[in-house]
Amino acid sequence: MERHYPKFIIILSLLIIVICGAGYFLWGKDRMSVAYQQATAGLSEKEALLVLDYGDDKERWFKGEIQSGMTVANVIQASSMAGNFDYKINSHVSSLDGVASNGSKNWHCYLNSEQVDGQIAKQKVNPKDKIVCKYQ
Repeated sequence: MERHYPKFIIILSLLIIVICGAGYFLWGKDRMSVAYQQATAGLSEKEALLVLDYGDDKERWFKGEIQSGMTVANVIQASSMAGNFDYKINSHVSSLDGVASNGSKNWHCYLNSEQVDGQIAKQKVNPKDKIVCKYQ
């Protein structure tokens, strides 16, 4: 059973993500390292970071305020509204931004460098967390 959050929480999260400078593209590992350090060092006590890693040196990053009770799936949902990308989530991510898992390459989500096991719709997110969804 999927839990639905009130629209005002989703809209508030969306506005915060947009205000905080929603998604931007980075290419190249050297620039990613510096940008990642700056982005994680710059997180406020209420923010988290989401990185979509497409596996071809292309990434999209989103930073925004976390509301109490938010999950990895909620963060992806709020970021998709701000970044204008589609997604499909079952117990795991099966498609992000038009890139679908296909058996040989799949989306894997990590919360603070630990792979998220189980359902991402149940994995709670806290301020200062770093979520990385990698296509590998």
